[in-house]
Amino acid sequence: MKVPLSYQELAKILSQPQILNAAITEKQPLDIKVLKKIAQEDIPVVLVWGEKDLTSKEKEQIVPIKNIVTNLTEVKLKDVGHAIPFTKPEALAEVINNFIHKLMKEKK
Repeated sequence: MKVPLSYQELAKILSQPQILNAAITEKQPLDIKVLKKIAQEDIPVVLVWGEKDLTSKEKEQIVPIKNIVTNLTEVKLKDVGHAIPFTKPEALAEVINNFIHKLMKEKK
């Protein structure tokens, strides 16, 4: 799958050291109310994360989402860390594309 040129250009900008540092160090706590609302509305969610993510703790960030959101598709990418859009944009694009296609089939 080919990643669009505009996305590649954006990835170059967003992969600057100061941007990556902010993305890695400025964690926001999970908003449990939002997660419950997503579950209540049965909104489909794809949860994409890297098995080698050293900045996000599975117990604190992944497990709560999996425990609350009921219409969830989880994709754990092997040999991938935290900055998936920058390090594996093709893999992320494929996951999103597959998720959208799955949703479109379900609506038929």
